[in-house]
Amino acid sequence: MINSRKEVNLEMNLSELEYMVTIAESSSLSEAAGKLFISQPAISNFIKRLEERDGVLYFNRTNKYLNITLAGELYVQYAKKILKLREGFERSINEYS
Repeated sequence: MINSRKEVNLEMNLSELEYMVTIAESSSLSEAAGKLFISQPAISNFIKRLEERDGVLYFNRTNKYLNITLAGELYVQYAKKILKLREGFERSINEYS
């Protein structure tokens, strides 16, 4: 973990949430990159910047694998809820337009 017992102030946007969910649900960075239509180095840079910004380690890296940490699982759990809320909101708004 990067931060030990330090309060974290997360600034998120919907694209970041979608990226994190896709990365977590993919079996590799290559697969995630394909699903997101970006390069594998761009995914690695995204994760690195996010972790540095938030001061939290979301993934453990080995030579071949990317393993989600407990903090990463928590991020993805809430990201899915937020994205589901957005989807419901868009559906509701579209019913009135």
